[in-house]
Amino acid sequence: MAERLTIQIKDNDNVVVAVHDLPAGTKTESGVVTRNPIPQAHKIALVDIPAGGEIIRYGVVLGYAKNDIPAGSWINEHMLDLPESRDVSSWNNFEPKLEVKENKESVNVTAEIPGMNENDIDLQLSEDGYLTISGEKKNSYENKEGGSYFSEISYGSFKRTVSLPWDLDFNKADASYDNGLLKVYIPKSKEEKTKVKKLNVKKASK
Repeated sequence: MAERLTIQIKDNDNVVVAVHDLPAGTKTESGVVTRNPIPQAHKIALVDIPAGGEIIRYGVVLGYAKNDIPAGSWINEHMLDLPESRDVSSWNNFEPKLEVKENKESVNVTAEIPGMNENDIDLQLSEDGYLTISGEKKNSYENKEGGSYFSEISYGSFKRTVSLPWDLDFNKADASYDNGLLKVYIPKSKEEKTKVKKLNVKKASK
């Protein structure tokens, strides 16, 4: 399977997030080619964004382009005019996309969490059948070139809880994180594996 390069959080986002550092000239999953080096967990323009155009990430308007931004460009905060009433809490409204799949043997949860270190992700399984995924990270980037200096620091946190309505063996649960994807494996108990529910078929009322 090809290595994941970027993640788009919301369908209406016009930027994607780099899973790791990307060199200039990298063709991403969306077909956009990076115009310059992109630091890990930073934004890449999906489309040509005109001066004054909205820059949307997590489905939230982060700001407006000060100048034209071609598709494939790295977008940093110095390129934005921030909304006057910008809600800074929007940085903490990120909700990972979750997928829960069940088979005969186990329940498997997959979450898209780009740009994290596995040590910054916290997982909690409660006895009443809830899985909570949370994390917090700090991103920093420095660039010294031609006598100029640029530094950018951003913070982000998230928390997501999902109900797991099965009889599971939490003691044998396992989790792994790679290329922005968190995978949680929870085997079913012996009792859950043998459960069969019979339904009575009734004649439909007219």
